[in-house]
Amino acid sequence: MSKAFEKVIEDAKKRASETIAEANSKAAQIISNAEKEWLKKLESKRHELLEKARRESEIMLSEARRRAKLIIIDARNKAIEEAFKEAEKDLANIDKRKSIAALLKEALSYATKPVKIYASPRDGELIEEVAKVLGLNDVVIVKSDDIDGGVVVEDESGVKIDNTYRTRMKRSMEVLVKEVAKVLQIE
Repeated sequence: MSKAFEKVIEDAKKRASETIAEANSKAAQIISNAEKEWLKKLESKRHELLEKARRESEIMLSEARRRAKLIIIDARNKAIEEAFKEAEKDLANIDKRKSIAALLKEALSYATKPVKIYASPRDGELIEEVAKVLGLNDVVIVKSDDIDGGVVVEDESGVKIDNTYRTRMKRSMEVLVKEVAKVLQIE
């Protein structure tokens, strides 16, 4: 072969080699850029997934706290309810005369001039006796089926002082619920 032809072949091989080297370099750069872009997207997706997981866990935790609080409140209410059921049972064993006298005296301490005393029909006679002992001869005794124990005193201005067992239990329950809530650190 001739030297000119060898030179052309050599130059062609050299250009081919340079072209391949340049193509390899560009390919490596493209791959490197693609890897960087992929890592960036991967990090962004990772961050997005972590944020979503955090939000979901906060929601679940909040819901769990809410359910736990409801469980505690339900248990508190059941305990209070049981305590008052026991108290109602104990009412059957009290000295009715002493109890009615104490309730009537307490209600009278808030009345300016009593004119009526409302009582359960089954306590009517006892109320009349206690009223006479207390010197309330001109006070009208009204037997009411709405009262299941205790008394309601009405004064001359129409103000009623409710000192029935039911009302006293209700007031006690309100106080007890607050106290139990403090002890259980609810509210």
